[in-house]
Amino acid sequence: MPDPQSNELGSPVLIRLPEREDLSIEFKSDKPGLPDTELVDAIICLANAKGGDLYLGVEDDGVVSGVSKQHDDPHGLAALIGNRTTPRLVVSADRIVLDGHHVIRARHTQS
Repeated sequence: MPDPQSNELGSPVLIRLPEREDLSIEFKSDKPGLPDTELVDAIICLANAKGGDLYLGVEDDGVVSGVSKQHDDPHGLAALIGNRTTPRLVVSADRIVLDGHHVIRARHTQS
């Protein structure tokens, strides 16, 4: 069953973790704390393809392990990515709860 999350208005939203990675879905472990450069590189790879979603706090096999405190702020994570890329990549990021763990979903869409 999908896990609940809250949107900006506090209303519950249901989300389901994709079953596997593909060209537009990337899982990244954040334990013990993914280096910022690897995180930025991963979102750049998605942007260079057709865009997509990066799930930070999910292992390559789809096991949810949670995000580190270093990356647990979705607004800070979006700013980090924007500030470390040229031209500036705009991503939307939100915190979701899956299997009792916080996960950050960073989304880049092609324009």
